[in-house]
Amino acid sequence: IEQIGDDNLASITQDGAPSSIAEIKQTGDDNEASIAQSGAGNEAYITQIGSQNLAAIDQSGVQGYAFIQQNGIGHHASITQTGGSGNSATIYQSN
Repeated sequence: IEQIGDDNLASITQDGAPSSIAEIKQTGDDNEASIAQSGAGNEAYITQIGSQNLAAIDQSGVQGYAFIQQNGIGHHASITQTGGSGNSATIYQSN
């Protein structure tokens, strides 16, 4: 977790998630991000540049890939990957 700015919130939870990767980068103020992983071999990345953005990734499948990038103010995004294997999802938001 990397945070630059004020009043940012970030959490990463890995429960029974061997070989999984999670990364949150926040630049700005009042951003909120969370990643929860309970499957094996998952990758999750959240990048927030701006203010008042909200992002969440929940992975319980196997070998999933999820990426959220938010540039600007007031974006909301979430990705949920449950069951299955090799799922991929990407969200880009900008204003």
